[in-house]
Amino acid sequence: MVQNFIDTNIETLQADFDQLEAKDRLTFIEHLLKHVLPAPLQDLERLTDEQLDELIERLKAKNQ
Repeated sequence: MVQNFIDTNIETLQADFDQLEAKDRLTFIEHLLKHVLPAPLQDLERLTDEQLDELIERLKAKNQ
């Protein structure tokens, strides 16, 4: 639904974006990133040593 809206209105959306002031463009991008990027991990200090080890191993495996 959202993708269809964007595909249908991309020229208008781009023209509107181009007319924004720089600070408003940054604010818009910041708001979009909240929907694209995962939420940051909070309270890593609360993880047990075993949970931290598991997280490290998963990250290593993902990067190989």
